[in-house]
Amino acid sequence: MSLISCPECGATISNKAKICVKCGLPLKEYVPKENDEIKTVLKLIKERKRVSQDLLKAHLGSSARATNILSELEIQGFITKPDLSNRWEIDFEKIDKYLEVVPQENKK
Repeated sequence: MSLISCPECGATISNKAKICVKCGLPLKEYVPKENDEIKTVLKLIKERKRVSQDLLKAHLGSSARATNILSELEIQGFITKPDLSNRWEIDFEKIDKYLEVVPQENKK
């Protein structure tokens, strides 16, 4: 188990939580509001073949924003951090599928 920040209120919660204990946000059903930002970050991860807070901070300009985006990516299942590990595992297949669908949704 690792700790993440709730994308809505910023509370520290378990990455296995189904809802945020502070604001009640249903995490498994959470859809990020910043589709363009998520899309940009996913393209960066795909291009660099890695993800880290430092990488996101360099592109987003804020450590807090990088932490929130990492939490959103983990909640959505794009990245996972196995127990007893400090490295993120990336689901490139899920990223590819998302990047194919998002442009079509934005055109509607």
